[in-house]
Amino acid sequence: MKIRFVELLPEQHALRLLGKKTPVARFEVEDGFAQVLAGSVHAFTDLQFFQWSAPLREKVLTALCAGVEEAQWENEEARTLSLAGRFAVSVESDARPWRVQGFTHLQTCDLKIIKHVLGVGSWDPEASVVWWAKTLGRNIEPGEFLSALEKVGCGEWKQLLQDRDPNANPPIRLYQALSAPARAECVRILAPLREGFQRAVYEALLQTSSGPGARHAHSREAGEDVMHFLDDRGLLVVARGQANNLSLVTAYDAHAEGEHQLGPKTLTRWFNHLQIRQRVTREGQASMLFHTPDNWRSLARTHGKESP
Repeated sequence: MKIRFVELLPEQHALRLLGKKTPVARFEVEDGFAQVLAGSVHAFTDLQFFQWSAPLREKVLTALCAGVEEAQWENEEARTLSLAGRFAVSVESDARPWRVQGFTHLQTCDLKIIKHVLGVGSWDPEASVVWWAKTLGRNIEPGEFLSALEKVGCGEWKQLLQDRDPNANPPIRLYQALSAPARAECVRILAPLREGFQRAVYEALLQTSSGPGARHAHSREAGEDVMHFLDDRGLLVVARGQANNLSLVTAYDAHAEGEHQLGPKTLTRWFNHLQIRQRVTREGQASMLFHTPDNWRSLARTHGKESP
C-alpha cells in the first residue's frame, strides 16, 4: 500500500538505547497514520544503530525512511508497518519453492550502487549511468556522490578502478573501517539512489518470478541455490543462499553492446552464459532449472533471430 513519511517520533530522540520494539517513525497511510518500530526499519544485518547517539540515529532513520513510498502492515491491529520486508519475494508454486529477502547487507547494496549506478568499474561506465538514470527517473552525477563519500573517508570503492571484482583478494569492505558518524553520513549520501535501486530490483523479481512471463534460472550448488533473473528492461539480478532464505548479491544492466533495451543479442548472451555454466558443472554436483518464455528460448536457439 502507498505510504508517506511524516516525522520521526520523540522516542527516537529521548532514549539512550533503542529497543527493536521502540516506535521511531510515523507514516501517513490510506486511512490515517501508522508507526514503524526500530527493528522493522530495514533488512540490513550489518547496520545496527540502536546504540548510536540520538543525532546519528536521526540522520540514519531520516535517510532510510524519507524516500519510502510503499510498505505492508507488520501488525495492522497495532498500526505498525514493516519497511524491512518490503523487497522480499516468495514463490511457492515453483519446482523448488524459494524466497528472496532482497539485499540483507548494506555494504553489498551500496557497493553495487557505486559499481553500476555510478559506473565505477562497469564495463561501460557512461552507458551504465545513462541507463540507470532512465530506470530510476532521475539525473545522476556520479562525481557528486563519489566526492561526498570520499570526503567522509569512504574510499574502499576505488579498488574497483583496478579490479572490477569486489570479492577480489582482499575483498572490498566498503564501510568496515569507518566510524559510526562516517557510516551514518554514507547512509545519508546514497539514500536518494538506494531506495530507487532496491525498488528497480524488486520490480525485476516480481516480473520474472512466476506466471507465463517468468524469466529466471536457478541452480543448486554445494548446499546453496543460485538464482538469476533477467527482466524485460535488461536488468539482471543474482541471489544466493538457501532456497527459502536467499539474499541478493548483485544487480546490473546486462545489455550486450549496442542494445539499451532487452533484445536478441542480450537474450542470447545470457541464455548461452547460463547454459555454459550448467555444462561445466560436474554431473551430480548441481542441477539447473530454466523458467523462460518461448521467445527467449527461440531467440537463443536461432542465434538472436526470431523463429518463424
